[in-house]
Amino acid sequence: MKTFRHRPETFLRPIWAPLWCMLGVMGALLWVQGCFPEDELAQRRCESDIDCFEFGCVNGFCAFSNPIDNADSASDPEDSSEPVDDVLEPPQDVVDEPDVEEDAAPDAQMEDGQDICRPEDHQDDDSFCNCVGPCGEGLRCRGGECVCLPADHVEDDANCGCLGPCGSGEICRDAECECLITLNDRNNLNCGCNGPCSDGQSCRQGQCIEEPLGFVEIQPGLFDMGSPSNEPQRAPDEFLHPVSINRIFLAQRHEVTQGQWMALMGSNPSHFSQCGSDCPVERVNWWEALAYANAMSDRYLLNRCYLLNECNTISVGEGMECESVSVLDTSVYNCEGFRLPTEAEWEFMARGMSQEAFFNGPLTESLCDEVNESLDGIAWYCFNSEQTTHPIEGKAPNRYGLYDTAGNVAEWVWDGYMEDLRTVPVMDPVVAPGQGPRIFRGGAWNSSPGLCRSAQRSVSDAQTRTDGLGFRLVRTVIQGQ
Repeated sequence: MKTFRHRPETFLRPIWAPLWCMLGVMGALLWVQGCFPEDELAQRRCESDIDCFEFGCVNGFCAFSNPIDNADSASDPEDSSEPVDDVLEPPQDVVDEPDVEEDAAPDAQMEDGQDICRPEDHQDDDSFCNCVGPCGEGLRCRGGECVCLPADHVEDDANCGCLGPCGSGEICRDAECECLITLNDRNNLNCGCNGPCSDGQSCRQGQCIEEPLGFVEIQPGLFDMGSPSNEPQRAPDEFLHPVSINRIFLAQRHEVTQGQWMALMGSNPSHFSQCGSDCPVERVNWWEALAYANAMSDRYLLNRCYLLNECNTISVGEGMECESVSVLDTSVYNCEGFRLPTEAEWEFMARGMSQEAFFNGPLTESLCDEVNESLDGIAWYCFNSEQTTHPIEGKAPNRYGLYDTAGNVAEWVWDGYMEDLRTVPVMDPVVAPGQGPRIFRGGAWNSSPGLCRSAQRSVSDAQTRTDGLGFRLVRTVIQGQ
């Protein structure tokens, strides 16, 4: 038998051959990973798995980072449907931001994972005082409490010196409430900073002034001005039409007396001076009635209603006349001083809420030699006057408390003459006086019954002075005074 001897290299070849193959593959992998960093390998393009070694080719790129995940994503129909850009952008660095609680307190500290506000850090913090919250308007945080500081309220009328609001007519100065005379010149509760006015007084220009006696308040209202077509003794210019009086006004209860005129103007122009100081003043022209109204406004510290222009040098009460007059406000209805009533105001107050010929009934007799039952009880007229004036308030008043609207003396009003008053506004109508005649209303001691009717309109020149013509005053009640 022939004996065979194996050489060592022949004997080891079956064992070393696979090992050499494995070492070759591993070396190749190490060389690939060394040459291509992971982030670059992750972007290596491929056409088949051979180009990516054992990692596989997924969607045209080698799946070096996670072959299993990429394989799964490759099989996902949703991912496979999305287009793949030719060049992938490098991954962006993501910075984790700490969670911030929106309602966390300012300067809050963390303890056990919770935001904790430390009161000692907010002892003077107006916006988060003592960790409780912001101080209110006008308050400051001091020592952990919201307090009012007088230094912050030295001119604060709403909280003067931290003591509260100033009163009516006061202002805050140097943290103290001071009364200003200029703010109290019309304040009846603290007139001129000297305390309240007494009953019957009004505060004007910082002084308590006695209100003139003998005025009654007339409330606004609607009435028919003029007369119906069937009223006896009716005149053609008494067109019946609606009128609205929209302001409260004060009306003199009786006509201006001789005593009142003398006390203010220093003279007595009346023809019937022997009648006495309680009888109505007469022989006063229209200009002189305006001058008296201005003097009354001055006496009671009210703004004048009239500016008399280019007047002659004759004394008031002896025939003073002027070229023109201006109203010292937007309207005679708006001025605060004493004035003549408008024609509409006069008829409104004279009627006393009646539409009859007289405020107490109809006209029953038109002659002077027969008694008129309605007129005899309310007026001095041709039948009962004995050809003279009489003391005021000798006959019955109307429902407003006004005397002698139908007799004793006729009365000047503000308006100029216009034949048809239906053409003027319904609300607070007025016919501004020009160079033409003026209106006077009401009956006189020598008037026939028809001339004493509430609708009767009489006309004369502004300079007329007769013994049967006087006037009474009114004043608009201005709101807030």
